[in-house]
This record gives sequence, C-alpha cells and structure tokens, in this order.
Amino acid sequence: TVMMNQSGSVRFGSSDSSGAMESFEAEDPFSAPLTSIAPWNYRVLAALMFVVTAVSLCENFTVMLVTFRFKQLRQPLNYIIVNLSLADFLVSLTGGTISFLTNYHGYFFLGRWACVLEGFAVTFFGESKVCFRPYAFGHHISFGL
Repeated sequence: TVMMNQSGSVRFGSSDSSGAMESFEAEDPFSAPLTSIAPWNYRVLAALMFVVTAVSLCENFTVMLVTFRFKQLRQPLNYIIVNLSLADFLVSLTGGTISFLTNYHGYFFLGRWACVLEGFAVTFFGESKVCFRPYAFGHHISFGL
C-alpha cells in the first residue's frame, strides 16, 4: 500500500505472512542527500558529469566557431551539423550543468524547478537533435560523402 501524509512524504507499506504491516518512508531528494547512497558515489558521478559536460561544451563550441569563422564551411549540410552541435551544446549546458551540481551536492538543492528545467531542456533539445540527425546522415549516404 502507498499512503501520503499531510507533509507530502510518501509511505510505502507491505504486509508479511503474519499480516503485520511494515512500512518505511520514502526519502525526499529535494530536501537532503539520500541516506541509502554513500556520499562518495555522488562525488564520483559529479566528477564524471563534469568531464563529460566540459568535453561536450568544448567540442560543440569548436564546431560552431569553426563553421562561423571559415566561409567555405557555410554549406547547407554543415548548417544541419551546426544545428546538431547547438542542440547538443544546449543539452550539455542545461542538463549537464544541473546534473553536475546536483550530484556534487548529493540532492536537488536547487529545488523542483531545476529538476523540471533539466528534464524539459534535455528532452526539448534532444528531440531537436533527433529530428535533424536522420537528414544529416541520409544526405551523406545519398551523395556518397
């Protein structure tokens, strides 16, 4: 059974073979670090997220910068690649940064709004990448590039 008390915390319960009810309260990831996961796990994940986010931001920014600086790269197909790069840059900027910060602190210290922002931004920018990726790869295949 699942019950919610007036403070908003959720309680889960189950009955064993004797019929006695045992219950436990779910931890709130927005108020404090979860006690069921060791703090060092969050630090390792934060370090990995920092590396992945930093590399992604640098690589995608480089693609956009090089395309901007060199006129011969301003071709229709390259604009699609720049669009993919921009979408991935924004995914890393929003989702990667928020994920790094929350993992570093061990919980969503920024609150529910950051959780919603991260989910929305990663989904929105990720979907824009999915929409253009088949065209970009299909164009390469059809012209034999």
